[in-house]
Formats: sequence, structure tokens, C-alpha cells
Amino acid sequence: MISLVEEPMTLEEFIGSKYFHDGGWELFRGELVAMSPARPAHEYVIPRLAHLLQDLFEKEKCGCVVFGSSVRVQIDDEDTFFMPDLSVSCNERDVFKNYYSRVPDVVVEVTSKSTKKYDFVDKLEVYRANGAVEYWIIDLDEREMTVFDFKNKTHKIFGLYDEVKSEFLPGFRYKVCDIMGLLHTLK
Repeated sequence: MISLVEEPMTLEEFIGSKYFHDGGWELFRGELVAMSPARPAHEYVIPRLAHLLQDLFEKEKCGCVVFGSSVRVQIDDEDTFFMPDLSVSCNERDVFKNYYSRVPDVVVEVTSKSTKKYDFVDKLEVYRANGAVEYWIIDLDEREMTVFDFKNKTHKIFGLYDEVKSEFLPGFRYKVCDIMGLLHTLK
């Protein structure tokens, strides 16, 4: 993590700062975190998954919606503001806000070598402690997806040809290779 401020920032300071308005920055327990630009593979997978989720929600008429990374997640008690790659809310109150004032039901991150610890340790801990139902991490380098089910206190790693199943979104059943599309054939 890169911190550019000497003293930890509060949420209010962060929201009023250029870092909040410029984008590309998260706040983790008062420390600024610079988010590295997304790789093309990342930008390929996220819309694919968003499309699969939105199609599922429209088909099942379940009231859930999927949001991209421009919708931020505010964690008040921890001076934390994240920008997950995708988030799912099944609460209609979240739809018309500028950012989540609670943790979404499902949070999705595409990890890379530079963010792996941040995604698998720091964010995992915060999402678990603050009410997410599931946390999905897609690892493009390993060609796998990990689903943390906080409600049932389990997690599972799905390999490239495994079918990903969600307890919270029971209609979601796709193979990792289907989520990754043509990327799984590339080296």
C-alpha cells in the first residue's frame, strides 16, 4: 500500500479530498491506497461477469442489481472506502445512492500479483466483519475463482473447468472458463 499522507485520513477528509474525486484511490483504515490501472484481461472479464449476473437477475426477477467499480463502498467504523470491481445488492435502497453506506451482499474483485494480499487478506477481513454475504475473488493468473461464503463460514476454490455455485445467488452456475471467456485459452 502507498500512503501519501502523514496522518491517517478520516472518511470525511477522504470524501472532501482530490483523491476521492479523482478516482483510482481507496481508503483503508485511514491510509490512502493507490489502485493500479486495470490490465486488459481484467477489463475483459468484469463486463462478462456483470452481463451474466444481470441476465440472471432479470430472468429470475429477484430484485438484485450489479454495479461496477465506480460505485464505492463506505465502511464508517474503519475509515475505509473501497471500489470493488463488481458488487451485487439485493436491497432497493442501494440503487439511488452515490455510494454504498453498507457492504453489498456480494463483492467481486479481480486480483493481480500487486493486489493479491490486499484482496485476500485486508479486504476479506473487512467484508467478512461488515456484513457481506459472499466475496468472490477471480485470479486470472491462476485461472481460478475463490468464493467466500460468510453466512455458512466456508470458502471454495473453483478451477478453470469447475462450475461456480453461489449459495446466496442459487441460480448462478457457470464454469470459471465461461466467466473468463477466451482468456482461459491464452497464455
